[in-house]
Amino acid sequence: MYDLIGDIHGYASALKRLLRKLGYQEREGTWQHVERKVIFLGDFVDRGPEQVETVQIARRMVEAGHALAVMGNHEFNAVAWATPCAERTGEFLRVHSDKNREQHDAFLVQIGEGSHQHLDTIEWFKTLPLYLDLGGLRVIHACWHPRQIEALASHLDVHARIRSGSWSAVCTEGSEAFDAVEILLKGMEIPLPSGLHFKDKYGHRRSRTRTRWWQEGADSGGPVGRTVAGPDRWPSQGSARQGRGHRHGGANAVPRGSPERQRHRREATHLQEHTVQLPAPPGCRDRRIPEERPVTRSADHGLVVIAGRAARCRAGGHRHPAPGGGE
Repeated sequence: MYDLIGDIHGYASALKRLLRKLGYQEREGTWQHVERKVIFLGDFVDRGPEQVETVQIARRMVEAGHALAVMGNHEFNAVAWATPCAERTGEFLRVHSDKNREQHDAFLVQIGEGSHQHLDTIEWFKTLPLYLDLGGLRVIHACWHPRQIEALASHLDVHARIRSGSWSAVCTEGSEAFDAVEILLKGMEIPLPSGLHFKDKYGHRRSRTRTRWWQEGADSGGPVGRTVAGPDRWPSQGSARQGRGHRHGGANAVPRGSPERQRHRREATHLQEHTVQLPAPPGCRDRRIPEERPVTRSADHGLVVIAGRAARCRAGGHRHPAPGGGE
């Protein structure tokens, strides 16, 4: 049996509390369980104060055979940030812009940019597969999309890891490979109606929003409400503003604690199909999984792919150790 944990984002203390709650013990330098393994869903770094320790915990568990892991978009970005661009001298596969540095700076400061530990960690990130297909169990960071997986076939090895010679291709914006990685690691997005935008929690202007891609029509530009961006960030014709300097009023338009707000949150985080029970480990609430639908975790709400089904696990009140979502 597996315990799936995603989006730790450098909160090692919370991760250790969660592992203890799930019955894992630290022995011989790594966390382990007598019956189960963890599958880490990626996004080990950026944001939190314990990013180096977070990576160490996950890496030791994986290397000792007590865990599996897939790559998140933050590991992908970390590799691209640290990898020189062969076509442009002095540049890197991920542009060293102020925005990108702001997102990644906490990790660079904590690990020491360019240090041996930093470069060694980047090499480990490169060993992480984009997805796992274990026969009855499928895991990916954001969106299981067979067509995009197929589009990357020539760029992945037999273990679904990005080939060393393909990093330039998958980091070239506008290429088929780049677009495929964007969908697999960040989810499907649709453009907002012309002239509408919102600002995310970091103040960055957004004119696209993620969809509930597992629902029919979610990738065809249906209602903006079909998103997993979070109920307090939903733009709408009534609350979004046109022009510069305005942000949508969703958070104020739907008061916290109101029945409507609670309904929105339920709709954003739960699927409406028929459900069955999946055995839950000690300390976890019931996991409910809708049948038949090819669903995974969303980048914002902690859903995970389990053989074409979605599962949701809470341990001690935690959806996962640290706030997830974002870029």
